[in-house]
Amino acid sequence: MNVFPGNEELNVLVADTPALRETGVQNRDDVGMANGTYDGMVFQWSEDTQAALHNKNVTFLLVAAWFDSSGMYVDHTICALPGYSCKPKGKHRSVLELHSDDWDALGMGPNSSISITKAVQNTLPSRWDSVP
Repeated sequence: MNVFPGNEELNVLVADTPALRETGVQNRDDVGMANGTYDGMVFQWSEDTQAALHNKNVTFLLVAAWFDSSGMYVDHTICALPGYSCKPKGKHRSVLELHSDDWDALGMGPNSSISITKAVQNTLPSRWDSVP
C-alpha cells in the first residue's frame, strides 16, 4: 500500500483486520523498515476509534501518527518501550507507524494529512496481504 504524507510516498504494510492490528509489528526485527523494504505500517479501521497500539515484543523505537477519516493529522506518539501502549488524544481512522529515525524527516504535524492508495505487491507472508 502506498501512503502519501505531504509530498512523500511511502511503501507500507497494512493492518486492516482485528487479527492484523493485534499482531502489528510484533516479533519482527524491523519489518523491513531498516533495510528499506517497507517504510512502516498503516493500521486502518472502518469507523472512528480511540484504539491504542500496544508494542508487545517490539524491539525498536516507533512513532505512531494518528489521522482522522479525512486523512488529517490528529496527533503523534513516541512508542518508546516494548510493552508500552501508544494512546491517541482523540478519535482516529488510521495510524501510520514508522521507525523513529524516519519521523522527523517527514515533517508531519498540525495541518498535515495523508492519502492512502491501493495495495502494491509485497513479499511478506499471506497474513499481511489483507489490503483493499
